[in-house]
Amino acid sequence: MLDFYLIDDDKAKPNYPEQSGLKFIGSLDEKTFSNLKSKKLIGNQFDYYSDFRWRTTIIGQKEKTNAHMH
Repeated sequence: MLDFYLIDDDKAKPNYPEQSGLKFIGSLDEKTFSNLKSKKLIGNQFDYYSDFRWRTTIIGQKEKTNAHMH
């Protein structure tokens, strides 16, 4: 499972986000991640098994896209 946490853009990534008091905002399984990549909602540069971080501006764009899909 790929877990997502909220962290300020200017903060360093903690080694253990689940132990650092960050707000957990959700998770994706590999199948859902792959489906979102195929729909171009997640860029090809992101890999399910690699560590990555989305900046606030990217999250805002994804929220707008998600709102249009509902």
